[in-house]
Amino acid sequence: MKEKDSIAAESSKTDIRAVPDPEVPEKAVRRKFTAAYKLRIVKEAQTCTTSAIFSERIELPLVLP
Repeated sequence: MKEKDSIAAESSKTDIRAVPDPEVPEKAVRRKFTAAYKLRIVKEAQTCTTSAIFSERIELPLVLP
């Protein structure tokens, strides 16, 4: 009986070590946009007449470049 308990304890220890380190990296990697991309976004924003149209046109390309 003791042998089963020690085997179970050992397997639970290895499971704990298998979990990835949850620590956040020191500095996040920022996305970089070209000047041409930024200019295109500004031009598209200027053609929008309402904020709803602006959201439809602008938000998706920023999320999925």
